[in-house]
Amino acid sequence: MVPAMMRTDMPFSEYVKLLGLNQSKLGALKQCPLKFKWLLENERPDNDTLKIGRAIHTAVLEPEKFNDEFLCLPDIDRRTTKGKEAYNELVSQNPDKTILKPDDFHTALDVATSVRSNAHCNYLLDGAHTEITFDWVDKDTDVPCKARVDAYNEELGIVIDVKTTQDASRSGFPR
Repeated sequence: MVPAMMRTDMPFSEYVKLLGLNQSKLGALKQCPLKFKWLLENERPDNDTLKIGRAIHTAVLEPEKFNDEFLCLPDIDRRTTKGKEAYNELVSQNPDKTILKPDDFHTALDVATSVRSNAHCNYLLDGAHTEITFDWVDKDTDVPCKARVDAYNEELGIVIDVKTTQDASRSGFPR
């Protein structure tokens, strides 16, 4: 068996390119084999929900990278020709940044401030390694596998998983 390789410095863009099954792909297989096949053959399309999730993760776990990776969309009316031109110019000048709607940009920063001002969260995150990539070959199937852990506090021996939800009620959150 090949032991799992732990990488603490791999950007998410490189993790996505790694060969291997992960929880998302296996979840798709459980839902629908065709969806699983599609995920194997295609890049996952980006959407506002994924963007805000990445922004919150970065703002909470790697705040020093936030402004390098995300940009707040200025007030541009993309319905007009000038607005479309201004937006296209903004995108071309920031090819490596995710452009967020102002509400989403500020929500990410607000969530990070809330998390970081919580004493229990600070205790868990203090000294934790963040955005850790693991890859290995399953010993029973020889299938390459990969995982990305939000944070690992080695001293406490715990894995931290940052989640967002619109419904934090007792019945809504598990969904």
